Amino acid sequence: MTEQELLLDRLLAEGLTEFQSADPTLRDTARRHGWSGSLRGPLLHDGGRLPADVPEAVGALVPAVRVRPAAPPGPLRGLVRRAMAGMADTVEMVVADSTGLRPFTVRFPDRSELFVEELARVVDVTARMRARFGAALAHVRLVAVDFGPQGFRSSHYAGVATPTLGDVHLNAALFLPGPLAELEAVREVRAARPGATPPARPGGDYTPVDGTTAHELWHQVELAFTARDYPASVAFRRDVGAWFGVATIEHAAGTPGPARERVAAEVSRYGATLPLEATAEMAKLWWCGSDAPVARYFGQVVERYFPAPATG
Repeated sequence: MTEQELLLDRLLAEGLTEFQSADPTLRDTARRHGWSGSLRGPLLHDGGRLPADVPEAVGALVPAVRVRPAAPPGPLRGLVRRAMAGMADTVEMVVADSTGLRPFTVRFPDRSELFVEELARVVDVTARMRARFGAALAHVRLVAVDFGPQGFRSSHYAGVATPTLGDVHLNAALFLPGPLAELEAVREVRAARPGATPPARPGGDYTPVDGTTAHELWHQVELAFTARDYPASVAFRRDVGAWFGVATIEHAAGTPGPARERVAAEVSRYGATLPLEATAEMAKLWWCGSDAPVARYFGQVVERYFPAPATG
């Protein structure tokens, strides 16, 4: 039995039929052994199981969207897709949400051990950020879980945004038990090295997949904003920089000095490497519900430049 199965058996032996955890491996194991519940809520041992069909399961976990399998690619397109994904066993599903924007495609490994709940988190974060930022994310057509981008297999990167193509890529190691264990071991060693620049980890009920998805989608939001209204984007970066006591965030992230040290301490060491990474790391913390003062301040700046759409 796995460590996670032993833990679940121990909970039941102690009469505990409900637990809360943000550990993706434990939650996936529980869902395969009769525990069910909402996407980020506690899991209850009630004999429930997710549908075996991945799009159907994702639709059950994210009821605000409509999910359907994508049509199989032709031979040439399939060859190109496999080459770009860095893996042969990928499939796609199409997700329609309530934004009125064109549906987006999610590509994922066609493997039985896939963490379906983690994939559902990707869909949920993408749909909710599209609802929040509207046209700023209209160009994002593909969210791919794969090994294609450089640095994924070596565990250097968890995600990559390609604004010219409107794609977001997420490291497939975050969604598969074996590769995830290897990734976490490698990152633990790297994080202990002098000069390491680990990213922020979301807290509470959010997993690294939630945070990475929000981080990469924020790149798409900010880069589209800069291209559409450059003067306003300069003002935005000025307002973000004000938190760290500098003229713009460029004077804090990537520029040695006390402001950069504050970014490293309050946001993340990875956020201190570049201005775009600083804002994406702040966006991650804010989106994932951090109560850190810097995350709350960043949210206030976002509200000024990206007012929430009116409801009802």
